[in-house]
Amino acid sequence: MLNAFLGWAKRVQSNCAGKSVRARISKREQAGNPSARIDLETPLALARITFWQSRDFVAEIVTRDTAETLYLKCGQLDQGQDPAAPFAPFIQALGVGLK
Repeated sequence: MLNAFLGWAKRVQSNCAGKSVRARISKREQAGNPSARIDLETPLALARITFWQSRDFVAEIVTRDTAETLYLKCGQLDQGQDPAAPFAPFIQALGVGLK
């Protein structure tokens, strides 16, 4: 599942080209439960999804100026589930026209 998330994150990152969004993907090799995350920066917001091999995730968007939480969701993807659908509301809440 971690590879599926990374594939989705790379598609999002490539969608950022030409938009006012900066994306960075990173991986963390923790013993027993490695993770990956995508950080997105827009002129108005900072956003991050952290996804663990256990299929757990945290998705958050905060405003740059006040750090007010605009979006927060914690959960777990089903085995084999494509990350695109469950993370679509996150992308939409970011409000920059990403797909």
